[in-house]
Amino acid sequence: MRAYKPKDDVQAKSYYSDRFFVKPALPRKLVETDLIFKSDLESVQTIIEVLESYIELEHLVLIIKPDDNVKVISHLKNNCSYDFMIELTAVDYIAKRGGFEIVYEMLSTQKKKKKKKKTLRYQRR
Repeated sequence: MRAYKPKDDVQAKSYYSDRFFVKPALPRKLVETDLIFKSDLESVQTIIEVLESYIELEHLVLIIKPDDNVKVISHLKNNCSYDFMIELTAVDYIAKRGGFEIVYEMLSTQKKKKKKKKTLRYQRR
């Protein structure tokens, strides 16, 4: 049997030793390592300016300006065959960067590839 530990001060102690754990960043690869993602990136760059691009967990990640959302989504759907919007979510960065990071995750059933598109939407004052 385990040794008994008194539980009188359980509310006074923190359960975790590190309450503000920050997960380490995931490894990123260059887009040039995947030919399909490279062609998709080149196709998107013909219509808008891509601020940053990389591959993370087998997803192509594109960081774009908020005003280009509709252009990029319609281009990816009509020209690059990304036919499913899997997820639409937002990450709260108001304290750090003054806005929300909006993430669109899309799937191409033809290419069997996933793509994430991120944009930072600033809070209106």
